[in-house]
Amino acid sequence: MSRRLSFGSSVWLCLTFWLLTACSDGDGSRLTIRTSPVLSEQEDAPVVLYSVPTVTITFNEAVDPAEVAAGAQVFRMLSGGGRELIPCLVTPVPDHPEQFTLSLQDEAIFPPGEVYEISIPEGLSSQGGTAVSNGLRRYFATGYNFVPGPTEVEGLQGSRIFTICISDLHLGDSRSIAQGYGWMQENRARLSAFLDAAGSAPNVREVVLNGDILEEWVAPMSVHPFAGGSEVSFLQDVVQTNQAVTDILKNIISTEQIRVVYIPGNHDMLVSEAIMEQLFPGIIQARDVRGLGAYTPEDLPEVLIEHGHRYDFFNAPDPLSNRDLSTHPDAILPPGFFVSRMAISSQMNKSAFAPLKAAGPADNYQYNLYRQAWSLIMNNIPVSEDPSEKIIVTGIDGYAGPYAINDLVPQRNPANGRWDVVLFKGIEDTWPQRQNANLVRIPTGVQDAMMSGVDHTYLDAQADRQFFRNSGTGQRVVIFGHSHQPLIQAGTNLQQKKTVYANSGTWTDGAASLNFVLVAPGRKTDSAPLFVVLYEYHPDGTVTRVGQEVLLR
Repeated sequence: MSRRLSFGSSVWLCLTFWLLTACSDGDGSRLTIRTSPVLSEQEDAPVVLYSVPTVTITFNEAVDPAEVAAGAQVFRMLSGGGRELIPCLVTPVPDHPEQFTLSLQDEAIFPPGEVYEISIPEGLSSQGGTAVSNGLRRYFATGYNFVPGPTEVEGLQGSRIFTICISDLHLGDSRSIAQGYGWMQENRARLSAFLDAAGSAPNVREVVLNGDILEEWVAPMSVHPFAGGSEVSFLQDVVQTNQAVTDILKNIISTEQIRVVYIPGNHDMLVSEAIMEQLFPGIIQARDVRGLGAYTPEDLPEVLIEHGHRYDFFNAPDPLSNRDLSTHPDAILPPGFFVSRMAISSQMNKSAFAPLKAAGPADNYQYNLYRQAWSLIMNNIPVSEDPSEKIIVTGIDGYAGPYAINDLVPQRNPANGRWDVVLFKGIEDTWPQRQNANLVRIPTGVQDAMMSGVDHTYLDAQADRQFFRNSGTGQRVVIFGHSHQPLIQAGTNLQQKKTVYANSGTWTDGAASLNFVLVAPGRKTDSAPLFVVLYEYHPDGTVTRVGQEVLLR
C-alpha cells in the first residue's frame, strides 16, 4: 500500500536535505576555515596561549595565495574596545595549497600580554570558486611565561607589572614549633625559597600578603595565647622563629623595588597597624575597620583583594558582643578564636568526650542555629577536657578569662528554662549590625553565614554576591584567601561582562598544594587584557599554571 506525503511534509524533507548539504564541508558547497591552535570565536573569552610564533590557517580547498595575503588581517585589541591593525606575513605551506601560516613581521613570536584578532573577510573564494560564507574572526591572548626568579619575562624589558598574591602562611611562635602544633613548620623552607625568588624577579611590582600571615589563634586551650607576655613580645618571637621567611620579606621591603602589601586576616586581626610597621618597617597596609582590609592594586580598579573572613559568621570581627567582659574598648575577637583553640587541643589529645547533646525545642529561637553550629563543631573537633571546666586561658584583646567550653555553647537556664550563654550573647540577632560595622556591602542571612566554616563554596559565592552581582561596584576580579582552597573560575556580572574569582589557597603543612595568584595587565598602557593566573609552586622551585583567565578592559 503506497503512502502519500503531505505538501507540508514534502517541504520539510526538502528543507532538511538543503540544510544538511549546505552545512557539509565535504561537498564543496562552501569554503571552510580552521586554525591551529584552535582559537576562540568569542572576543571577550580569548584562548590563552604561550610563546606563539605562528598561527596556521587551513581551508578545505586550495586557495589563491595572493587572495589570502590580501584578505588575512591581524589586529591587536585595545582597552575600551578599539583595535589596531598589525602588519603580518601570510606564507603558503609548501605542497599544501589549502594551508597558510600567519606571523608578525617584526617579532619572532606574538608578544606576550596582548589579545589578538585574526580576520578573514567574507567573499574570499577557493581556486574552484567556492566562497567563504561568513568569513572568520578568531581571538587569542598571549600569556606571560612567568617563573619566580631573576630571569626576565620575554617582551617586558624590565617593566614591573606583576602582582603576586599569597595568603594563609600562619607563621607561629617558637612554642608552637617546639610543641608540634604549629601549622607552618615543614613548608617554611619552601616558602622562603619562593619569596626569595619572587623578590628577585625583575617584572614583579608587588607582593600582597592576603591575611593570616602571623598566627595569634593557634594554641591549646590551656596555654596563654601570647605565652604569658605581651602581644608585641609574642609577635617578635614569631618573626624571629621564622627568620628565614621574615628576613626575606624585610629585604624585599628595604630594596624599595617591590611593594609588600599586608591585608589583615582573622588569625592576625588583632595585629595593629603600629605593631605591623614595627615588625616590618615600610610595609604597606590595606585596612578599613579594625581586623579587616581590602586592596586594589594601582592602575587596576577592576581588582579587589581581601582575606574573606568579613563574610564568615564565626570569624568576622565582632565589635558588638562581650563588651562587658573585655577591658579593651575595641574588642573584636569572634567565636572562631575559641574554635581554633579547641581544634589545637583536639589535635594534641585524640581522646574525646561525649558529643554535645541535641538542643531540643527552644523557647527563644535566637540560639537554635548557633547551638546547632556548635554541635557540628564539637563533633568534628572533640576534646577530652570537661566542657564545664574553666580551661580556656585568654589574656588577649582585653579578655581576662579563663572560660569553659560551656561558656561558649548556649545552655538551658535551670531557673527559668530558657537558653542563655556567657560569651557572645545574642550573637545571632546582632549579625546584621555586625555586618554593617564590618562594611559588608550586601548582607547575608545568619544561617548561610554560619555554614562558611564548613563549606568553602559559601565564601567563594560571596565574591559573586558582594561584587559581581552588585551594581554599585566596578570590580571584575576578586581574590580571597581564608578557605585554604585554591581556585580560579570565570563568571559574568550584571552587565554580562566576564568576571574572575580566585582563591590563593594556603602554605600550611599538609596542604595539598602550595599556591599563589598572579595578576598582570597588558604590557602596554593601551592594552586590553588583564591576566589572572593561579599557580602551584613545587618543592624543586618550578611552578605550574593551574588555571588562567583573561579579561578585556
